Amino acid sequence: MKLMIITSVLTFVALSVKGQPNKVHHAGALMQIMHEGKLGANASLDSLAQENVYGLGALDSLSGEFMIDDGRIFVSQVSNEKESVFENKSSRATLLVYSQVNEWEAFDFKDKDLDAGLKKVAKEKNLTGPFPFMLKGSFPGLDYHIINFDPSKDQISDHKKSALKSSLADKDVRVLGFYSTSHQGIFTHHNSNVHMHVICHKEKRMGHVDKLDLADASFTLLVPKS
Repeated sequence: MKLMIITSVLTFVALSVKGQPNKVHHAGALMQIMHEGKLGANASLDSLAQENVYGLGALDSLSGEFMIDDGRIFVSQVSNEKESVFENKSSRATLLVYSQVNEWEAFDFKDKDLDAGLKKVAKEKNLTGPFPFMLKGSFPGLDYHIINFDPSKDQISDHKKSALKSSLADKDVRVLGFYSTSHQGIFTHHNSNVHMHVICHKEKRMGHVDKLDLADASFTLLVPKS
């Protein structure tokens, strides 16, 4: 029991971004969640409620989604089959990826394929490791979900069935994402190099992005300024 307590404390204390701008940190892993059923909290988010911190992930026990937008911790959960979005600094996460970005640099993004476009930007900016990015604007097609897993009655393999699915087409949104070619199964799915969450502050909606249509979209890409 003592070893478990010490490990937990060390995990929570490790959530620091001071002196490490643009470096991507993470806690928990998708492969452990999906294949080993490890749903417990891996991080407490209270220490990340500070200026210039951006992050996303899944809440403790896959009970919802969260997004850290400039230190503000937004939580999205399902209540009575409806979406509920609110701020909660004391949230805990099963899966977390985050970074401190002191200054963003804007790009006029023309690619229709997000992965290919981000790869070009990474080469141009000499971004050799994982990096956060943001898309600000509106999209003709944007589908998202809010995970709503109940471990007492649901199987982890069917976790998508209980999720609440919705869309934010042609709305003014902020999409926060993390790009990496070496973290599949960790903080991106095995067939993707990106993990993205969307927030619409005006309508108080937020969730995990499933589909994003860049054709005829009006947006700006932001990446950390080096």
